Amino acid sequence: KDEQIWMSWSLTISHADGLIYAIGRDTTIEKSAEYEATIRRKQDELIAQQVQGISESKTFYLIKLSHYLHNSLTSITGYLQLLKGKEYNSPEEMETFIKEMSLATETLLSYVTETVDGTIEIEPHSVVSPRMVNSGDVIKRIMKENSISPLNVPIEYKADNSIYIFATEAFLEATMRLIFDVLSYHCEADAGKIVVQGVVNTYENVAEIQITSPPSKDLDKLITIYKSNAYSIVEVLYQDKNDILFGLATINSNIGRMNGTVLIETFGPEDGSLIQITLPINDTNG
Repeated sequence: KDEQIWMSWSLTISHADGLIYAIGRDTTIEKSAEYEATIRRKQDELIAQQVQGISESKTFYLIKLSHYLHNSLTSITGYLQLLKGKEYNSPEEMETFIKEMSLATETLLSYVTETVDGTIEIEPHSVVSPRMVNSGDVIKRIMKENSISPLNVPIEYKADNSIYIFATEAFLEATMRLIFDVLSYHCEADAGKIVVQGVVNTYENVAEIQITSPPSKDLDKLITIYKSNAYSIVEVLYQDKNDILFGLATINSNIGRMNGTVLIETFGPEDGSLIQITLPINDTNG
């Protein structure tokens, strides 16, 4: 089995002998120890991201529960006061008050019951201090900087100019930069463009952003490894010395922290790759 050996060389010039003496020292053990330490650091960082995600998820759930309790109890209290004060103009209006109060009670009871039974889908967590951010502005800012210090692959923006996302702007920008870095990995300069397309799904109150990249055999291989080991990614980081697997795992973690989901796909070594992110928006889109 062929093994890589690291050597450290020092040169000494002997003017008396008219020779240059080279002394080599095998540093393979030291280099291996450095690499193992780097892998452990990355593993620890990914685990820390997951732990932080769980903590923030609990916080988000408590905020959501408080929201349901506040709205439902406010509604119930309001209708009780109207009924107590007989502030209705007819038996029909009184019946409407009772129905609305009953509906608020059923909504609250349903939420609490589903929580106790463990059947409710607890959404992912939010990063600290989120607000409405125009994702188009964030991406175009990255594109403008990219025109000055370009990646090896140009970026083309074909989405709506006003897709507002509920997130922290700096966190969203860092995540988008990471997506572009990963998708440009080992792509030839003339292979094509990274294309950004987006659509607002008002029915589900989310924005769907698709980012596709030109073909890259190396990226195709790494995405395949990532998808096959998505639940044990820390164990395969050693297969990638360029941090692409680490980057993919970080993208997935970051999007989750913004209450979103991410789809990572490769269409094959000759057809490019895709990262699709789905993130929450507000009702009025800004």
